[in-house]
Amino acid sequence: RTADLVIGVGTRFSDFTTASGTLFENPAVRFLHLNITGFDAHKLAALPLVADARAGLEALTAALAGRGYRVDPAYETEYAGAKEAWEERVEASFATPDPTARPTQTQVLGLLDALVTEDDILINAAGSL
Repeated sequence: RTADLVIGVGTRFSDFTTASGTLFENPAVRFLHLNITGFDAHKLAALPLVADARAGLEALTAALAGRGYRVDPAYETEYAGAKEAWEERVEASFATPDPTARPTQTQVLGLLDALVTEDDILINAAGSL
């Protein structure tokens, strides 16, 4: 929420995914959007990077490394703590307090995530199909 730069990779930055922009509390937040289509890369007045996701991330990584960029150690510590808290929250959402109850959607997705491999293909639909 306090980010000064949000890097989007392949997202459409819709009102739904950004909570109409309210997810970003920092008034100075800027966006870099890596997308294969120029139309989506320009959303939220982002700095567009039109490229394949892998190629774009590799180029971005090389450019930052070439400039000797390093993340502030204080931010690394803050981020690590927030990441750990988030992972605990996610793990708790997969818990099954009543083994006789039907699993929730979150629990089913957590189980699928634990079972699939990188060679598996998972297909889903939103809305009515």
